[in-house]
Amino acid sequence: MGFGKHHLWYLSGSYDKKGGEVLLTKEPGKYSNWEFVASGKHSGEVTYYFIKNTNDLGKDAWLTVGPPVIRYKGSFEVMKAELSFDEKQEFGVEDAESGK
Repeated sequence: MGFGKHHLWYLSGSYDKKGGEVLLTKEPGKYSNWEFVASGKHSGEVTYYFIKNTNDLGKDAWLTVGPPVIRYKGSFEVMKAELSFDEKQEFGVEDAESGK
């Protein structure tokens, strides 16, 4: 993920708290690797995936999105990314090169 021309951020899992967290970090960490697992669902040109954090804990940890935590000007909502050992959410993924 990049912000501007020279700023790269890594989506990293953290297991310091019960259940785990998702953090943006400037450097890749031990849990900065993710795997896209096809869910089998398709809608037009969009393919849906579960996103699994690669870890050495012996349990699968999945990227999920919690309820909105920040409301901006009454309409724009920001949701918190989380890790879950129990739930999987599907994410639609499109080809960024296609311009769609």
